[in-house]
Amino acid sequence: MRIAGIAKVVKEPELRFSADGKAVFKTRIGLESRVKTDGEWSTEMTWAGLVVFGKLAEGCAENIVKGTRLVVAGDLKAANWTNKDGEKVEGLEVVADHVGLDLTFGLETSTPRSAPAPTFSEEPF
Repeated sequence: MRIAGIAKVVKEPELRFSADGKAVFKTRIGLESRVKTDGEWSTEMTWAGLVVFGKLAEGCAENIVKGTRLVVAGDLKAANWTNKDGEKVEGLEVVADHVGLDLTFGLETSTPRSAPAPTFSEEPF
């Protein structure tokens, strides 16, 4: 199922490389949805893994940390894995092909790992 939504990173991300050298970015996110019940609006969270591949994965690793708010689009899939205690676990996973920073609340919600933005000595226009 194709989805697009606002998410918050809830686990420190990791970047790994496959045997053939392809970048793989993984973390956990909470996807936000607004629900109106009995005339009152509330926010519900759906917890999922986030997986990104290739150059986008490398860009994510440079700019995304735990607590970052994102705009994410990709395929929502059922996922199965074995946890550290050896138990089988089922959950959701978003394999994203579009990831961006959510700037709704300003840049303070994102702490990029890369160098600060360059400053300009002249007005660009």
